[in-house]
Amino acid sequence: MTTVTISGGDKLQEFLKKIKTQSKETLNVGFLTPDIAKIAIKNEFGGVFPIDEEYRARAKAKGINLGIFIEIPPRPFMQQTINNNSDKWGKVIAKLLSQNLSLNKTLNGLGQVITNNITETIEEGNFTANSARTIKIKGTATPLVDTGNMAKSVNWEVV
Repeated sequence: MTTVTISGGDKLQEFLKKIKTQSKETLNVGFLTPDIAKIAIKNEFGGVFPIDEEYRARAKAKGINLGIFIEIPPRPFMQQTINNNSDKWGKVIAKLLSQNLSLNKTLNGLGQVITNNITETIEEGNFTANSARTIKIKGTATPLVDTGNMAKSVNWEVV
């Protein structure tokens, strides 16, 4: 789990203190369904993984015989999102607080902003390109956007 530190003025500090001491509400942002979360983790950290039958069939249809495993390079879209946007999230909270929104509405507003940031990074981030073999199988040189399911599955919840 990654912890993000947000800094800001008095209102923001008061809000963060309220969350820690008075609220049981938590903002979860990312992939809330386990099947997509597994795909996201593989792409974030990379590694060597067994090839699933669906991918094997796609490759075979393109005339490519694959081995048992595939190596996926790390494509840290979550870390890029945090690095590129976390300094802005404190300002988002401060703006929402200036509208006298409830804690729940403030967290939901922040969740929407972070969700949009993650989706933008998936679609436009700077990542290791797909290999020539992967391009032939998937039909695209752009990593992380093969089916679009991962970008469409980014979501948030306040619990």
